[in-house]
Amino acid sequence: MIGGGDVDGDGTPDIAYYENNTNTTDSWVRVRSGATGQLLYSISRWGGPNLRTYSFGQALDFCADVDGDGCEDFIAGDPGGAASVLSGKDGTEVFYFWSIQTGSNFAETVAGPGDMHGAGTAGAGTSTAPAPATT
Repeated sequence: MIGGGDVDGDGTPDIAYYENNTNTTDSWVRVRSGATGQLLYSISRWGGPNLRTYSFGQALDFCADVDGDGCEDFIAGDPGGAASVLSGKDGTEVFYFWSIQTGSNFAETVAGPGDMHGAGTAGAGTSTAPAPATT
């Protein structure tokens, strides 16, 4: 669960969190108003193309306004090897990153570090944990 981004523009930090169904490969990132608790929207991912699995959204962070629409965005990571930058306005996928290396743990953690290049737009990053040692 993360808080701090104001996706609905009411001046109150909102909340995004990960939820999955352990009986299926379905997962969601849900976004709620920090002022009222009202569900603003849900983004669903499932097993299929590009490693989108039940762990989509397990790593989350707000990353300011990446797409330039005036609304704070966020990055959702899937430790299975993929990450999406999602529009805070409606959850639309802005960017998608994935690892071609199986077992890389790409997107195990994600971060929204802000404007890293001085262009007036935010950046987004992922981290890869070392793969487990094999013998």
